[in-house]
Amino acid sequence: MNIAIRILPALCILLYIIISHLPILPITLQAFIPNIAPMIIFFWALYAPQFCPIILVFFFGIAVDTLESHLLGSHSLFFIIIYFITVRLRDFISYLSLWLQLLIAIIPVTIYYIFVMANALIDQLGQEHLFFIMNKYIVTICFIVPCWFLLYHMIWFFRDVLES
Repeated sequence: MNIAIRILPALCILLYIIISHLPILPITLQAFIPNIAPMIIFFWALYAPQFCPIILVFFFGIAVDTLESHLLGSHSLFFIIIYFITVRLRDFISYLSLWLQLLIAIIPVTIYYIFVMANALIDQLGQEHLFFIMNKYIVTICFIVPCWFLLYHMIWFFRDVLES
């Protein structure tokens, strides 16, 4: 099997971490960078779980916790739960239509933002921070819809390589 295909999930995760945590934009525009971490986990667990082992998901969560200064292991636990549920329901989800898959894909993102807002409330951050989180959630949902179709058709194009 081609080694480039096997490391594709790790490269996607690494690219997400680099892009989302570089201070390339001013603080006022950072709310418009979508947070697609749960979406990456859901996508790879659904379409190619053999290339995305659970240990990669765990270290992805640790990296996000470290970069965002959260309690170490909180994102890891959440990402592992998303991964486990997606792999368990993979046969059911993969036979649904593309629109239903998209609706199911929005569920982990929504739960993730509830989790982030709960952390913000526990840390007693201000109301501005909660508005920032809600704005980021809306941007992420608007970003997911075209990206899901693009990724779906890309996987459809490379299905022979991923199934081998």
